[in-house]
Order: sequence, then structure tokens, then C-alpha cells
Amino acid sequence: MTSLGGRVRKLLPNMSIPARLKGGRLQRWGEYWVQMARDYREALTTIAEDARQRPLKASLYASFVAACVVLTWVHVSGFNPPGVEVLLGVEHPYGLKWYHYVLVINPSSVSLIYEVINPLGVQGLSDTTNPSEEDLRCRVVEHRNAAALLGAPIRSRGVDARMGRLDECFTRHTLRRWNLVLFSLYWEDNYNAGCALYKATTPHLKPRYATFFSERLLDVGALGRFWLLERLVRDYDVNEDEWDDQGRQRDEYRPKNKGAMGMI
Repeated sequence: MTSLGGRVRKLLPNMSIPARLKGGRLQRWGEYWVQMARDYREALTTIAEDARQRPLKASLYASFVAACVVLTWVHVSGFNPPGVEVLLGVEHPYGLKWYHYVLVINPSSVSLIYEVINPLGVQGLSDTTNPSEEDLRCRVVEHRNAAALLGAPIRSRGVDARMGRLDECFTRHTLRRWNLVLFSLYWEDNYNAGCALYKATTPHLKPRYATFFSERLLDVGALGRFWLLERLVRDYDVNEDEWDDQGRQRDEYRPKNKGAMGMI
């Protein structure tokens, strides 16, 4: 019985170049691909031997890679393959939520993964400490009401801009939430989910992952808090533009009735 390495080596037979083609571009091109095939053969042989020696580790790696491939395919194509159900932060029709499991191949895998995750307390922790989109809306309204009690000259311009951006996202339905079990990421999309324009449906014009954290990310919800929002509104009653670099109050923020008060 031949070994796995021997069977793999049979896939790459010895190749010969005619004498009239030796030394030319075709030979160099063929040698390049032959060398690449040999490198891949050695890599696959090493992986196969390592998987034979450590089957549990190999199965875990293979399951993780397969799940990533399926999730990426479903996310990009928007199509659920038959027999596979991927739930990303939405309610299951039978009352289950996606954080009980990530990838469902058959009903038995639901109970299996649920029994593995639930003893760790992930379900209870995510239920009580992972804030929802409605929680973010309520928190924005609370901060809006608190800021309305202050005059415009002393309110923070940065806080007003962030609140305005969140209000616009709620109004246009462009706020998106990625439920990552223990925490959630809130980010801004270009269009609402029901928009069918070409710019909204073509994959090439969707938000890029390279600029996600710098341009799209609005907040991080974890442990019952919205970390970016709470850090921002900590100084909502401090206007950053009221004073210049030398510590002098700008003219537009000085009291208009200062002279009249001095005369009294």
C-alpha cells in the first residue's frame, strides 16, 4: 500500500521540454509552475502527515476553516446553501437566537454546540450584558435630553456631531449591528436594507473593511455599556472651541451684555 506522500508525488510526473524549446520563455514559464507545484506538494504532504499524527487538532482546524468559508460565501453572495442555516444577530423562527450556535448543518449540531457553549455561561452573559439596538436608541435620547438643558455656547461640538450622526442613522435606517455574542459592533451603512439601487446592491460599492474602524464604526456595546458613546459624552458640557490656544475666550462666546452689567 503506497503512502500518502507517494500518491501525492504521482500527481506530478516528470516533465521534459523539447530540445528546440529549451532555454526559452516557455521553459522558464514551465519551470516556474513545476517548482510551485512541488512547493504545494511538500506543503500538502506535511499537512497530511501532521493531521495523521494529531487528528483532533486537524479536525478543529478543518471545522473552523470550513465555517469561515461558508460564512464568507453566504455573506458575500447573500444566499443560504441547502441544509445550511447561518443566523447573524436575527431571531430564529423557533425562538432560538444565533449566539446559541454559529453554523447549523443539521438539527443535531444545534444541541451539540448549544451544550458546549451554555455551560460556559455565554448565553446568560450575552442576554444580560450585550446591549441591543433599542438600548442604543434609548441612550441617545437620554443624552439628547440632558444636552438640551444646556445652552448651545457651552455644549460640546463633538458630542452634538456624534448625536446628529446617530439620529440620522436611526432616521435613514442605516444603522447596522453585528452581534458577536459577548459584545456588539454598531456601524453606519450607505443605504437602508430595503434599498434596491445599483449602488446599494453591487458588492464593489459596499463599505470596505479597510476603513471600517476609522469611518464606519459608531460604537461598541459590551457589559451593558456603550463604550465610545459614554466616553464621548463624559464632557458634553465642555465646548472645545470656546477657548483658543493661548487660553483666551473667543469673541463669539463672550457674554453679549458684559458692558451693560458693568454699568449696573
